Amino acid sequence: MSRTQKTRSCDHPNCKADGTCRAPKSRKLDDYYWFCQKHAAEYNKSWNYYDGLSFEEIEAETRADETWRTQTFKFGLNLKSALKDGRIDDPHGVFEKLFKASMRPTKKSIVLSAKHTAAIELLGLSYPFTEAALKSAYKKHAKIHHPDLNRGSKKSEEKFKQISAAFATLKILITKK
Repeated sequence: MSRTQKTRSCDHPNCKADGTCRAPKSRKLDDYYWFCQKHAAEYNKSWNYYDGLSFEEIEAETRADETWRTQTFKFGLNLKSALKDGRIDDPHGVFEKLFKASMRPTKKSIVLSAKHTAAIELLGLSYPFTEAALKSAYKKHAKIHHPDLNRGSKKSEEKFKQISAAFATLKILITKK
């Protein structure tokens, strides 16, 4: 401290020493006493941050301190619903912008043509489907309509061709993903 600066005197009554040690007046920690070292030590021995709080309030204070008083969420929280419910404070709209960007169609988005839709219906599938589901549906329908199993029936042969074409169409669709 320079000689031109005025020093504080100790806030303890009847003490004329310099007040060089600060001690909080309340839990808000925005206003302080200035004590000499001796009186600061006495004050700190008797001061209790949690004085006047219930057990539940003390527990809440402790939990808040564990995360440096930042907002936390349970695992698996759906951010979209939390934003809508107002459980997340997003004053700058960061999450809102993020979700709008994720909703835009991408180059990988697949729009099913009438040909794809017909093939899906023919094989009894529902979109989206896996490659294993496609193969299973194809085998099931191929066994029913294979010409060798239907004594050369032209109707079965035509149906088998449609099933094979549908499989080829959907197989290409699966590999584009």
